[in-house]
Amino acid sequence: MKLRISIAAFLLATAGASAADLAPAAVEPVIPATAYDWTGFYAGINGGYAFGSSHDVTMSELFPATGPLVDGYGSLSPKGGFGGVQAGYNRQAGNFVLGLEGDIQGGGISDKAGRIGTATGYFLSTKSQVNWFGTVRPRIGYAFDNILIYATGGLAVGGVKYTQNYANGDFLAHPRTSKTRVGFAVGGGAEYAFNEHWTAKLEYQYIDLGRSKISATEINGGEPTDYSIHTRLRTDFHTVRLGANYKF
Repeated sequence: MKLRISIAAFLLATAGASAADLAPAAVEPVIPATAYDWTGFYAGINGGYAFGSSHDVTMSELFPATGPLVDGYGSLSPKGGFGGVQAGYNRQAGNFVLGLEGDIQGGGISDKAGRIGTATGYFLSTKSQVNWFGTVRPRIGYAFDNILIYATGGLAVGGVKYTQNYANGDFLAHPRTSKTRVGFAVGGGAEYAFNEHWTAKLEYQYIDLGRSKISATEINGGEPTDYSIHTRLRTDFHTVRLGANYKF
């Protein structure tokens, strides 16, 4: 009798162990990945290429007795490379991202024109240069997780330099100006976050630094005359740049 009870207990224990082995293993809960957060301060570098709108060089030569004589002397379309740094702050609310960014670049955005006037036959050469520029701009964008599409626009400043050389027989003039001009910038871009800290962006900006006026009195034999020349020139250009940021 005792032997039968022992055998039955053994069989029940063995069957219980087998059932436990066949039971499904516990499944760990899957935690969904957290969306990228664009909120925070950042700083980085950028570089790109600028190409200007074409503007005619129209010079007015002023004769006190007869009034001005206006003529065309070619056109300017400045272009060149640049590079610099930027820093800013983003604040994300839902999918919308609001921010403020400032940047400053150095470069060589320039062009020159030289032509004999079609009406006067006199020669005028003109050179334009933008050796540095910067912007301060709000940004507004929409985030698709770690991809941000944004628009931007705000204040622009830049160092604008114009140099001219004019020759009318023995009459010569050399107008020039070098000033910090204030204007505006508008554009947009896309930024991609590789991980928590590093992002890369592709951005377009149109920058308009307004109009400059340069004038000079004509010289003959080393002495100033009653004649003078005057030119109004506009400085604006398009930029395409690549940049990298580190988010703190």
